[in-house]
Amino acid sequence: MPSPMYGDMDFLLDEASVFAFLADCDLVDEMEPVPTISTTSHCGAMSTQSDSSSFCITSEEPVEKKKSWRQRRKEEILNLRDEVKQLSAELQQLKYAFGVHSRYRQSKKIKAAKDSSPFSSHASIWENTAQHQANLRSISEQENTNLRESLEYHIQKAKSLNRAVKRKLRAILMSPEMDMINQLQHHSKRATPPLNNEAVFNQLKVGIDELYGGLDIFFKQVGMDQLSRSGLQKNSMNSGARMTLVEFLDSYAIPFDLLQIEKAIWTPDTADSEDPALFFMQSATDDNTRMISMGFPFSLEGIDFSIVMRIVTRKYVEKDRVVFITRSLIEPSIGPLSFVETNRRVLLRGEPSSLGPTTIILTHREAVSYGDLLSSDMTGCPSIEIGLKTWEGFATQYNYALEDKLIRTSSK
Repeated sequence: MPSPMYGDMDFLLDEASVFAFLADCDLVDEMEPVPTISTTSHCGAMSTQSDSSSFCITSEEPVEKKKSWRQRRKEEILNLRDEVKQLSAELQQLKYAFGVHSRYRQSKKIKAAKDSSPFSSHASIWENTAQHQANLRSISEQENTNLRESLEYHIQKAKSLNRAVKRKLRAILMSPEMDMINQLQHHSKRATPPLNNEAVFNQLKVGIDELYGGLDIFFKQVGMDQLSRSGLQKNSMNSGARMTLVEFLDSYAIPFDLLQIEKAIWTPDTADSEDPALFFMQSATDDNTRMISMGFPFSLEGIDFSIVMRIVTRKYVEKDRVVFITRSLIEPSIGPLSFVETNRRVLLRGEPSSLGPTTIILTHREAVSYGDLLSSDMTGCPSIEIGLKTWEGFATQYNYALEDKLIRTSSK
């Protein structure tokens, strides 16, 4: 009788032999089957019953193949792959149908690649710092420009106020002299309004429109564009029977708007008409032409005399500027000569500023004498040199008086 140990060993051997047998069966199934060739005689030898109940396997009948477990798993995997491909294709179609593309995925890849770079963080920090510094520099440059404009504007205002204060102090100090002038006015021969004003005004109007038409060419010829922003130029005296006594080119900047200056020039000052130093003053305005007739006492080099003036001013308003053409007949009560002064004045807008407007006044003044100054008897008359210096002072004082008038009107 065999022992139990040997019985267990026999059982294990039998189990191992069974698994080997199953593996051999799988290998046989995976191999290609060898077709069997059968004959009718063999079929007849095997059959013992009637021909109707006998079965015969011929070479033309297919032999069913039994699939192994591995083959079945492989087919399942292939089928699943086909289904995955089909579902992926349907998913892509749905994405394109709803406008969803792969840009988000690509952007994430690019961002991940950038973030993975060791220099990306340092480069971004320096880039942000440089951009911040550029913004600060741009802001500083704009602030510097505004401050520079503010400084220039306040300097002009301060200069204007300083000149106004000086003129006021000078007027106060000269008040005793004004009293003497008033006394002189009462004791001297008073000038009466002339009776030929209309004829003189019509004569002065002749040629004013032509002067306006050739203004730009004339300014270019005399070199008005070469003047500094604020400066006065005096040209020499010519000779001849109808001689130009003096010529002034002036450029003056005032920190006021162009329309304000136009109104101040064109509107007569009520204080002038009520000035007790004037003998008389008459004014009339016709459309764009203003006419003034006035008489006043004058003293030069200790010589007292009176002056009668007839003034015609015509205004031309353009898009970017205002032009005034003025012609004046000046008749002193002493001496054989009379004078005609022609004044071309142009108001231009200055450079734009965020603090306030600025206007440039370009002025050309020339005085012409009627009669031969060299051959005329000038006994008892002031010297020509003193008269020309006084004329130059009038050219400068006009700008100051206009500035004072603007300050008075703007402070009201």
